[in-house]
Amino acid sequence: MGGDPVSKLSASCVPAPTSAHRTGRYPEEAAGLIAKDWKGKSKEVVVAGETFESIRSAANRYQVSFKKVYDRYSEKGWTLEQALGLVNPPESTRYAGQKVRLWGVDYDSIAKAARAAGVSPSTFALRLSRGLSPEQAADKKSISVFGVRYHSVRAVAIAFGLDDHSLRRKIRLGTKLEDAVVELQRQQGDH
Repeated sequence: MGGDPVSKLSASCVPAPTSAHRTGRYPEEAAGLIAKDWKGKSKEVVVAGETFESIRSAANRYQVSFKKVYDRYSEKGWTLEQALGLVNPPESTRYAGQKVRLWGVDYDSIAKAARAAGVSPSTFALRLSRGLSPEQAADKKSISVFGVRYHSVRAVAIAFGLDDHSLRRKIRLGTKLEDAVVELQRQQGDH
């Protein structure tokens, strides 16, 4: 009954194997970031004409976090040069595929239409999602309040007889512009 004391340990007492023990490879190897030849040695990588022992050493050389390089290379599918910031990354596909007609010109994507108008693609997309036409979404200067267009928040404040600093403060705190106008008018009426 004596038996081997090690065999009496329950499975819960034995530490879980690391990923290197389970697969025989470290995460960098499994993702292809460190290529191993048949002898198990790191395969050299060439980046911008310079040879490195591994992708990690290239990341260190260009002072980019290995995690960032790893994510860009393995998750996003960028080239090593793009992942290391040596060349421009691929163009974002976030707003791709949605055709937009702006000022009589057809664009393949929201991003292309926004760039043509000189507006950030995220701002342009947000404005479209709020129901503005492409022309209104591309308009950098005007603001609509109760169906009337104004060229600035200050112009809105003047039109409604409000202090523009108070109006801007309300907006900065998250109140929608029209709601801020109503609240400030109500406050003025109480005084």
